[in-house]
Amino acid sequence: MKRILYNFYIALEAVKFNRSRAILTALGIIFGVAAVIAMMAVGKGAKQELLEQIKLVGVNNIVIENKDVSQEKQESKAIEEIKYSPGLSMSDLDALIKLVPSVKKSSPEIKYDALAIREGKGFQVIFSGVHTDFFSMFNLQLSSGSLFNPVHIDRSKPVCVIGQTVKNRLFTDEDPVGKYLKCGDLWLQVIGILESRAIDKNTAGNLGLS
Repeated sequence: MKRILYNFYIALEAVKFNRSRAILTALGIIFGVAAVIAMMAVGKGAKQELLEQIKLVGVNNIVIENKDVSQEKQESKAIEEIKYSPGLSMSDLDALIKLVPSVKKSSPEIKYDALAIREGKGFQVIFSGVHTDFFSMFNLQLSSGSLFNPVHIDRSKPVCVIGQTVKNRLFTDEDPVGKYLKCGDLWLQVIGILESRAIDKNTAGNLGLS
């Protein structure tokens, strides 16, 4: 015990006669620990944000896209012959469901860039054709109206569900449900409006949604 007290006294004396060095050492320790804590907090926050973004689109979803082999053929001269493929089809989807029985829901999707027009106002949109399961798979909630039903799919009804951005651009002061808008060469009736949700473009792209 006496040795411990003696060593403590010696340490106090050293700090007393080397105040500047002691202060700088303490500051170095404080800033070093603070920097480590800050980096850990930033990393944890980024991880949590990414998990929240993934939850928005479903944590168990797998997005399958067809590959454009024409560009690969141009870039690689070593490939002598590549058979033409029209891309993925509904037959491919049916075969996938049969081969993978653990698939609970599925939805084909086809996208086009189109100009949506309503009473002289135009807005560039991504026009997507999807199945009824698409909304539940990606946790898309309705703000008003209704979603697609099997009757719409079977009879190829010209209906659409729009997001808040399209609503604000083309239906500023009116309820869009039941109204019509022109999307490309098609006249579509709005049957539902989706709730807005916060997901940035970069994350959407990384998840295959852009």
